Amino acid sequence: MKVLYIGCYRDGTGWGNAAIDYILSLDAVGVDVVPRAIKLNNKQVELPSRIVELENKSSSGCDVCIQ
Repeated sequence: MKVLYIGCYRDGTGWGNAAIDYILSLDAVGVDVVPRAIKLNNKQVELPSRIVELENKSSSGCDVCIQ
C-alpha cells in the first residue's frame, strides 16, 4: 500500500511535530509513505533526514491519502 501524507509538518508547531511522528511511524512499520507539506507560516524548520528522503519519492500510484 502506498500512502500520500499531506500535512503541515514543516511548520514547527505541535501539529507539525505530530505529523512528523505519524510519517516516521508509518515508515517504520513498512508503509510506503510519500509526504507532501502544506505551509501555514513562514518558519523554517529542520526536518529529520528520513522525511527529506521520503519527500523525494514520487506520489504517483498512491492508494490512500491522509490529510
